Amino acid sequence: MKRWLTLSSVCLAAISMVMAADLPAKRLVTAPMAQTQLSESPETPVREVTFNKKLREDIRPSATATKQNAVVPVKKLSKQAWTAPVQLSGRDLTALSKEKKQPIRRSAAALSSWGAEGNYDTSWFDNSQEEYILTTPEQLAGLSILTDQGYSFTNITIRLGADIDLSAHEWIPIGLYTPFAGTFDGCGHTISGMRVPLASYAGLFATISGGEIRNVAISSDCEVNGSVSGSLVGRAVSGTVENCVSEAAVSGQTVGGLIGDAGSTSVRACVFNGSVEAKELSPWYGTFSGTIADSVSVEGSQAVQMTIMPNGTDPNSVSISFIGRLGIEYNNILGTIDSDGNLHISTNQYIGYASNYYFFLYGVTMEYTLVDGIEFIGTLSDDGQSLTISSSSTTDIFFAILGSEDLVSLSIFELYPVPFSIQKQAVELRSGALAGNGGVGFSDCYYRDDCAAGATQING
Repeated sequence: MKRWLTLSSVCLAAISMVMAADLPAKRLVTAPMAQTQLSESPETPVREVTFNKKLREDIRPSATATKQNAVVPVKKLSKQAWTAPVQLSGRDLTALSKEKKQPIRRSAAALSSWGAEGNYDTSWFDNSQEEYILTTPEQLAGLSILTDQGYSFTNITIRLGADIDLSAHEWIPIGLYTPFAGTFDGCGHTISGMRVPLASYAGLFATISGGEIRNVAISSDCEVNGSVSGSLVGRAVSGTVENCVSEAAVSGQTVGGLIGDAGSTSVRACVFNGSVEAKELSPWYGTFSGTIADSVSVEGSQAVQMTIMPNGTDPNSVSISFIGRLGIEYNNILGTIDSDGNLHISTNQYIGYASNYYFFLYGVTMEYTLVDGIEFIGTLSDDGQSLTISSSSTTDIFFAILGSEDLVSLSIFELYPVPFSIQKQAVELRSGALAGNGGVGFSDCYYRDDCAAGATQING
């Protein structure tokens, strides 16, 4: 198929990568940061945790939580479960909670990335117009930066005024943290030289939601690799894609020639003439689960689940979600794969918001005091099938998730002694010539018969 083929309208949307289970889990959402200013630290901060055995019935997962958000059969908070208040007058939880508000740290971007200072141009955007025309790769990279800064481009049209060569640097997909919700019209121009070596959602666009992509050509020298990958869009929550053609090479765990995860989307008048390969990206990526000791529940043990995925485009950074006894998915935990080959998770980090609580990951001693300056360390077994979480502390500690309503005091919500080991679930590889997963309709779409050998989904 030739890139100059003229096609008509495509619409794709993506579904969550979470697996369903019997009981609901509550996903954390980004919340506005509290404006409360904490009092000045006294000379001796109060740091000891004292148990009062007060029942906390207000932190059950919501009854409206959907089954699709559940990933392990977790228990609701029972009447026997109780929490311990921690007074922390010497800690600035407000500052901790604000650390995750901007997930990309551009100053640390690799010089080979379009996200590095000097490689992108955002000067064309003043948020006063309904249409903008981009003619340089720097301007297109600026679109990626602007979505990371929170602009969704709803009711705004972005047009290409020239072919775009992205070969100078590694591409950072548009909408990696804020889904693109505008209209992107390639006007028949070609994107060439795009290289995405690794991303959580990989493609020209990472995520779209209500957006429209049309009249775009992706050349054969483009290579896209990620957990959820498509040459045009990694994850499409909702939107329209039409009159597009791609000859790119695309690989990932959920991978499609055009869109990785397509949910309830319809696709029209598109052509894929490249190659699709479904593969496991790293032994670290995937879901680990098991039953471990639990120092809060009456049963004394609890089924837990930890999912590890790439974080953005940094190959050494990972995003971690954890589900324990409460059925809450703490999905804003960050870690790194360091030079020693192990997973390192810093403590004292803000990990998300749910049910009117801000949640934090801490290390807590067996005497129920907080520990500073340590990290949790994950090691894989030789076969990659078992993950052991330990700590850098010289004393025995708990993997503790603490919550705060007022950003002044903390209560214990989850408490697990380390080390503990959990087992890897089988990695499900999904692939398709047009979309790797989902999609409700494909009309006037074409692809080469051998472009997606062993595809799990046929559409077009």
